[in-house]
Amino acid sequence: LPFTAGEPPAQFLHYIVSPDGQRIAWSVSRPDATGSAVSDLWLSETSGAGLVQLIDGWPAADNRLLMPVRFSADGQTLYFTAQPNGVGGSWVAFSGRYDNLYALPTTNGQPLALFQCPDGNLLCLGDFDGDVAELKLAYTDPTTQAIIVLGPDGRTLSQFIFPEADFLGYPSFSPSGELAFYTAVIGEHADGYPIPVPGTLHLVADGQAQPLKSDDSVATLIGWLDDEYLIYNSIDPGGNWGTSVVGLAGDIWIWGPGPTQFITVLR
Repeated sequence: LPFTAGEPPAQFLHYIVSPDGQRIAWSVSRPDATGSAVSDLWLSETSGAGLVQLIDGWPAADNRLLMPVRFSADGQTLYFTAQPNGVGGSWVAFSGRYDNLYALPTTNGQPLALFQCPDGNLLCLGDFDGDVAELKLAYTDPTTQAIIVLGPDGRTLSQFIFPEADFLGYPSFSPSGELAFYTAVIGEHADGYPIPVPGTLHLVADGQAQPLKSDDSVATLIGWLDDEYLIYNSIDPGGNWGTSVVGLAGDIWIWGPGPTQFITVLR
């Protein structure tokens, strides 16, 4: 879709497609008139018709760039984040996917701030579910070793505390709103990098977190494929990464080892 490229020297950042496949939202980075980095958010039909610039020149404060995340179910709201750019680290460096969350009407309007990770807890937000009026957000609080679920008014709906875990994070909602997340006791491979001993995928049922799969091959949770299957990063005894799928009934598929740990689940 060449119309998403922007005018040079703009750089394409990220895109998402609406649930009906008819519209696309994307972001680009560019210098403003003073040479400072800013990012823009655009929306159009996939044919290129109906092109709208939703955000013009969001400042890249703290080196943050816009990233569209998801359309609402009715396609009337676009969720986006201002993600920190250029951060890195091992697989245990961050506990979530997003650092903040905003909502914006696709008919244009002003962004509504929905969530901001606390200072010192970068990329803590794992996932969100529902539309603005009934939104649930799940994030990791390392100070209390808890996965916390917030309601639309910011009130805590539930929390799952694991004081024995060295790492916890990546809470993820299924399409129907079920919650899963990941915890691990962290060991060290002979080559010096962190490994799970074990890692555990948890599924919340009737308000309680129950282990779904737990062994030394289970690394971070990527997300739900649908309401019956979870996809996660896996690691073999040689330290090779791959991607695996586990069903709620316990059946497992293994993909890899290979670079497939960079798979993203979209919905």
